[in-house]
Amino acid sequence: MTKRISRYILSSVFILCTLSTMSQGSEREPLTTKGLRIGVDASYLLVHQLLPERTGWEVTGDYQWKRNWFAATEFGAEQVHVDRSNFKYDLQGGYFKLGFDYDVLKSEFTDDIVTVGLRYGVSRYKHRAADITIENYWGPIQESIREESFNGNWVELVLGMKAELFFMKNVFIGWSIRSGIYLWGKRDTRMDAYVIPGYGSGEKNITITYNWTLSYRIPFKKEIISKPPK
Repeated sequence: MTKRISRYILSSVFILCTLSTMSQGSEREPLTTKGLRIGVDASYLLVHQLLPERTGWEVTGDYQWKRNWFAATEFGAEQVHVDRSNFKYDLQGGYFKLGFDYDVLKSEFTDDIVTVGLRYGVSRYKHRAADITIENYWGPIQESIREESFNGNWVELVLGMKAELFFMKNVFIGWSIRSGIYLWGKRDTRMDAYVIPGYGSGEKNITITYNWTLSYRIPFKKEIISKPPK
């Protein structure tokens, strides 16, 4: 699955770079547009194709409060339903992330960005397992793990990019790779969570996740970047 996701990421990067180049060619004056950008994470569609037991959604947002700096947030929910012959497992929960991105591209002729950033994430979730079949000498027995609620907190290092579609003003496609570092929270000592929503594997203290976004920027104002006289 990792190889398939890697190929998907490389293809996305190539497309974004191509769109960025085309967009730069269409701009003729140094400018920047400030606005609120709202989007959705489409990578959950890919995850569901690879892992049908997982479903979810995410809404993203960012706002450029000064040149090259963006306040950023994401929130969403995930569900897991596994139905096997020897056990059943269910998980559901939500998450919220808040942080910032810094544009290292610093282009004066396009609103495309390449960013590094940081997030603080919080998740609340609950899970349970039923019909757990355990084989032994005297025959199989069944057990269950009752539903309880848990939580997690983490920081996230983010590397990403967003490119404005050259044929559709203020519409962006984007991609990011994220490294989550678990800080603290209430974890289940009876069994590991399949995932911690928004973070990744419930048994790992460091995770790598990806996202692919489609977003629309609500433009507030456009500024011409003044250059010092030569």
